[in-house]
Amino acid sequence: MQGQSGASVTVSGTSFVFGAKVTTVSGISITNTTWLSANELGVTASVGLSVAQGTYNVVVTNPDGTSATCANCLTVT
Repeated sequence: MQGQSGASVTVSGTSFVFGAKVTTVSGISITNTTWLSANELGVTASVGLSVAQGTYNVVVTNPDGTSATCANCLTVT
């Protein structure tokens, strides 16, 4: 939600490795990425008030530089 800070979010996918990072658009801060398994990462998300409601892409980047984008996977209400 707009203006929300410190929300715990689980990112699901495949082939995640320890040290992977999650990013998205400016105004949405993703911190404290925790490797839970090859299929899940835990993150803390904060959404600025200036971020419009809608859907946004999420990018997961492994330490070796490989990355994957999930289109429209994060919804801000």
